[in-house]
Amino acid sequence: MRDITTIEELEQIYDTAPSLASTAKEINYINAAYRRLIENSPFVALATIGLGGLDCSPRGDSSAVVRVVKLMRNLTIQTGPYVLQKQCSG
Repeated sequence: MRDITTIEELEQIYDTAPSLASTAKEINYINAAYRRLIENSPFVALATIGLGGLDCSPRGDSSAVVRVVKLMRNLTIQTGPYVLQKQCSG
């Protein structure tokens, strides 16, 4: 298996463009259906990337660990005694 490094190489693998059912999910806010899914999940993986590479940290509890706040564009993640906040891009 070889690495795919360009959009053109990726497009060669697929016969057709992504369907509307796939691309319609691309939004720059958290809608009501996504909010229910997010806020009922007892697990989240928080990934960051920087000069040192990629890091992914699992977070979980017996109840939901993520809340949607601020006009459906921000997430808060309860991680022990701390709360992390992330704004959706777009």
